[in-house]
Amino acid sequence: NNLHEVLHLYLNPIYEKSPVNHGLIYYLGGSLGQNFNYLINKMNEYLSKYPATDLSTFETLETKDITLHINHTVIGLICKIIDEKEGVNGLKRLLTYNDINTLFKKEFGLDKKEWDSFLKRKFKKYNTLKK
Repeated sequence: NNLHEVLHLYLNPIYEKSPVNHGLIYYLGGSLGQNFNYLINKMNEYLSKYPATDLSTFETLETKDITLHINHTVIGLICKIIDEKEGVNGLKRLLTYNDINTLFKKEFGLDKKEWDSFLKRKFKKYNTLKK
């Protein structure tokens, strides 16, 4: 995906240390030739297949599907939520966080134990293949 790679060229030097950088690239440019809605649907399929998946550990979670990068897809979802609420200014703010714990606390008022249910709800909300 050319847009994905162009975004890397632009964002990596500026936001190299941001934990949001690659997730934002997923959100804006997709991955593996697919747009971000496809990745949301893929994550929903994954969660249906592996319901015990604990998304509160998404940063270090090992995927059972080599075509799904859970960490980047979760951060992409966070970017989508903030973008729909606040646009570019919200996305710029996300890039300033040094760690995910602070991001979740400040943006959503959530502690780590609450992330799993919050994220699963949001993935279901944005699923375009609803049954």
